[in-house]
Amino acid sequence: MKEKIKKIINRGNEAEDWTFGDFLKNYWWIEFLALIKVIIFIQQEFYGYLTGILIILGAFLLLWFLYRIGLD
Repeated sequence: MKEKIKKIINRGNEAEDWTFGDFLKNYWWIEFLALIKVIIFIQQEFYGYLTGILIILGAFLLLWFLYRIGLD
């Protein structure tokens, strides 16, 4: 897991060619896991739809943050 995070952050020279869309294509599984978790918790009534939407948006924000770190 640590190596995957390092790979996301330290993409090297290829980072200049990546768009955020390309980044999401390679790391779509992070957003997929967040979506599955939100669906499960909504079904079990741990929280409502608004909280679930905010968590999904937070996951996108986290991915965007990792993308921006990788560009620096």
